[in-house]
Amino acid sequence: MKMMWRVYVFLFIVLFAGYYCWIQLMHSSFNLFSITGIVLPFILLIALYMVNRKVASWGTHVALVICVTIFAGAVYQLWVHEQKSHFTMDNWVAEPENRVWMVDDLLAEYDFVGMDALSLESILGKETETAYFQAPNRSVYYLGNERGFISIDSEWLVFDFDDKDTVINVEIMRD
Repeated sequence: MKMMWRVYVFLFIVLFAGYYCWIQLMHSSFNLFSITGIVLPFILLIALYMVNRKVASWGTHVALVICVTIFAGAVYQLWVHEQKSHFTMDNWVAEPENRVWMVDDLLAEYDFVGMDALSLESILGKETETAYFQAPNRSVYYLGNERGFISIDSEWLVFDFDDKDTVINVEIMRD
């Protein structure tokens, strides 16, 4: 049983190292998958500890403290990302390089298709002045560095308008 504890602690640490990378690179926040993925291995860890606690040495207790600290760090990292991911007009205008954190919340909150150009500008401010994706009847907003493992491109929020300046398409694009 002691060997199973050691193997599980090792796997727990490796798993959570992967979680830290995933959370950071994919800008993950609280959702069903992130909570389940973090809580289930922690529950199994506690169950294994409870089975081993009568024959546990100080190393078992230290390993538990380390694992609880790692678990708490992952929850904290998700919490920080959750705070960054909420769209506010002030943060959108003040921090254009962090818009990539807020864009999913923005698109969930507003239905831009059918909205006129003035309403769009009142929500998002002036469009980004860039040559990327420029075309007639189009507005482009810089979001920041792309999400993912190798972040070499930028993400852009692109709005296409009809002849009456009404949004007909919204798309996130990479350069």
